[in-house]
Amino acid sequence: MRRTILWHAVTGLVLSGLVTLSSGCRKELCYNHDEHAYSVKVDVTATWEREWERDHGRGWKNTWEGRGWNSWMTYDDLRPEVPGGIRAVVYDPDGNRHDERNLAAEGGRLAMTEGRHSILFYNNNTEYIVFNDLTSSATATATTRTRTRAGFSELHKDERTVGQPDMLYGSYLGEYEAKPGYEAVSLPVELRPLVYTYVVRCEFSHGAQYVALARGALAGMGTRAAGQPRCSSMPPSATGARGRRYVRSASPTGRATDIPGLLTATTPCSSKCA
Repeated sequence: MRRTILWHAVTGLVLSGLVTLSSGCRKELCYNHDEHAYSVKVDVTATWEREWERDHGRGWKNTWEGRGWNSWMTYDDLRPEVPGGIRAVVYDPDGNRHDERNLAAEGGRLAMTEGRHSILFYNNNTEYIVFNDLTSSATATATTRTRTRAGFSELHKDERTVGQPDMLYGSYLGEYEAKPGYEAVSLPVELRPLVYTYVVRCEFSHGAQYVALARGALAGMGTRAAGQPRCSSMPPSATGARGRRYVRSASPTGRATDIPGLLTATTPCSSKCA
């Protein structure tokens, strides 16, 4: 009887030890080395400037409703959507591409080595924009594609036509020093539009009932956005000439005082560093 009690006691101690061993773990196995190690940890916090135009003090937003334009389109209807994600290109101090990462639209952890860097941010969901020479921050460009329009070329043989760009946001950080630490460092980034929308309002004094479709062309716009501006506080600038035609709506109302059609065009921005 005493042997039985002693055997049960020993068995209980062994089982208790197994439970203790199975429920515990060594520190180096459970410790999150990437999160708690002394290393570079940069958390990007992204905001988006959803502007479709620069009115240069004319106050179009304030006068939009007063002019009766909300009957066919409100000012906010033209604002671009927030893209689905961000591409971050990290350059070394010499301007050569060091690393490239994709982040969520709201930002996220951006991996980089210790030291000085420059960083180019842009949305990663474009379909009609061509990115060239991203291996260097001094040569990185975004362009639209040249396309042929037979009807337009006959009337304007010397005018180069290009396809319409989709929405492009961008931000360039000319200098950032990544320092190691135990806590993550927040990096706020505002991505500003590099493609804008032009709205041409067409009015007909008479004969609006005969208008079924309107087409147009805009010339003298930028076709190329440079990746590295002259100052780090501004987004990439646009240079060159570009034309784009696109009719959003061309359904006549039949009344001469109303707007029978709307011609919208998008183009890279033309703001440059001073």
